[in-house]
Amino acid sequence: MGIVRFLLALSVMLEHLKSSSQTKMLDGFIAVQIFFILSGFYIFKTLSENYSSSNIDLKKFYFIRFLRLYPTYWIVFGLTILWSVYEYYFYSNTPNKLAPYLFFVPHFNALETFHIFFSNLFLIGLDIYHFVGIDANKHLYFTMQQVQTQELVTVGPAWSLAPEIYFYILSPWLVKCKKWLLAIFIIASLVLRILMYQKLGSPIPIESIYRFFPFEIALFLLGGVAYKFSSSIKISSPIGLVTFCAMPIAVLCAIHFHLDYKSCWILYAVVIFCLVFSNFQLPNRLLELDTLLGQFSFPIYIAHYVVLNIALAIFHQHNLVVCITLVFMLCIPLWLFQNYLSKNRDVFWLKLFAKKN
Repeated sequence: MGIVRFLLALSVMLEHLKSSSQTKMLDGFIAVQIFFILSGFYIFKTLSENYSSSNIDLKKFYFIRFLRLYPTYWIVFGLTILWSVYEYYFYSNTPNKLAPYLFFVPHFNALETFHIFFSNLFLIGLDIYHFVGIDANKHLYFTMQQVQTQELVTVGPAWSLAPEIYFYILSPWLVKCKKWLLAIFIIASLVLRILMYQKLGSPIPIESIYRFFPFEIALFLLGGVAYKFSSSIKISSPIGLVTFCAMPIAVLCAIHFHLDYKSCWILYAVVIFCLVFSNFQLPNRLLELDTLLGQFSFPIYIAHYVVLNIALAIFHQHNLVVCITLVFMLCIPLWLFQNYLSKNRDVFWLKLFAKKN
């Protein structure tokens, strides 16, 4: 799955890069939806194979998820704030992340202001800014139109981490559910998606409708159900290698097709099918490569946005080679930092919680 996650992260980056059709990959919105499917599979697998239902184990699960997301996010968040202040004073002719705060925040009440800063710092509630506008009294109100308040999300791609966190919170209970109950949740979520789209109509961008967790949980659970089936299926290495290769090939092939909100489900179905038949051991060399690419996916996904803003301000355009080079220059130290946290997470756990327990 690491290779696929790497391709998906590149797809989101190129979507924001607004590059030419020759360098475009998968639609960014579809890439994020596949991220959710893979996340559901991985979290169900992690909980089923590495944790029991005890409270101590659940605390450790949440602690490790915290280390996986927040330290790297906070580094990128801090870098974005620093750059925004610098850009505001020295590149005043280019749009920056500080401007929306200066425009909106003075009109908000204390609760609205608190929510903006809390959600940007801790990610929880960050997804709602795709659904809110400012009314005549200068306060937030819910709307399905894409308005400028989404610029209050400091690190653009971070909105998708909010549904991830909600799923992490619920997953220890969801993983214990029977397949039929998970199927009911999936159907209910998909029905809500369909009804909402039909009610609002095609003028509304589809990605603005589905960024609500009750609509997105279906994708997480489809990945989770795929794990439940895969855990009971033993397959040989040749078949496993075929299904392993089929997923990234499907993602690459999908680049050449225009996938809408209906046809994208063909690609989702291929990904889910491959996950069901993924229960086999990769050869060591291939496993190392897959792991390495997977580790790079999150730094690319979360850090590329600020790098593209920096490149645009300095060079006045998005040059593909320059932008990719700058993204990887930032991602390498972030990757090293994540590796350090991953290797020492048990040490951190013991230091923080062992004495208390």
